[in-house]
Amino acid sequence: MALLPLLVPPDLKLARFVVALFVLLMTFKMWDLHVGATKGSRPNFPEFLGFLANLFFLVWRKRGIEPQPTMPKNLLDLVRGIFTSVAAAGALYLLGEIDWSAYPFLLEHALIAVTLFAFGAAQFTIFVALVRLLGGYIVDANDMPIAARTPADFWRRYNRLVGQFLYEDFFKPMQGRRHPVRATLGVFAISGLIHEYLFWMAVSRSAGLQLLFFMLQGCAVALTLRIKPLGWQAIPWGLGTFTFSILTSVFFFASVHHALSIYQNGLPGWLSAW
Repeated sequence: MALLPLLVPPDLKLARFVVALFVLLMTFKMWDLHVGATKGSRPNFPEFLGFLANLFFLVWRKRGIEPQPTMPKNLLDLVRGIFTSVAAAGALYLLGEIDWSAYPFLLEHALIAVTLFAFGAAQFTIFVALVRLLGGYIVDANDMPIAARTPADFWRRYNRLVGQFLYEDFFKPMQGRRHPVRATLGVFAISGLIHEYLFWMAVSRSAGLQLLFFMLQGCAVALTLRIKPLGWQAIPWGLGTFTFSILTSVFFFASVHHALSIYQNGLPGWLSAW
């Protein structure tokens, strides 16, 4: 299964990425069912097929623990996700019309990264709303990550779909409650390797940029696990978290650029040589 994306012609980078993502999701589900079986959680055959079909619901034994919104709320989320997607796409188009040769690379990167983040988060919102409208169970994709006060807070809020899987099937087995720092670094290393696989399949190269990004984030999360800024302290902590995320995301989006050419003048020399 892991080599399946190689059957897609190498010039079809986006198609290769999608196939690799599908392979990963199926692998996650198989691993989760294995972990669940060791704990006595076994779906029957119809439940098994339904679990496979619900792509981003990744932890079978945790089904039903999170209340599901009403249909009007799901419809509102669907409209909100579509509106945000359109707005982000429009913003990306306008950013593409700017001559960035006269501006610092980090400014171009910051605006593109924030816009792509908004676009990606909106896709999660749309998918979750559609699954719920069709009667499927799924956890909320995000919990206002823009409001995060620390890196640890950000990763608790962002991409809860995969976050629940990594927490239940890796963090806990690594004895994360007794050894949170060690388990946190281990989980972020796994996430980095997962993303290395995705971009290796999409662009036929793996420069370690994804692993570097996720290990930097993992170190920041490990350092801020128990920090919960309150009152006025939340402002500098929030700004610091946002700035740290933007700066380190240069490594993440460098891989994206190899697939989609998101930067008008390419990567700066110190990064393109990586």
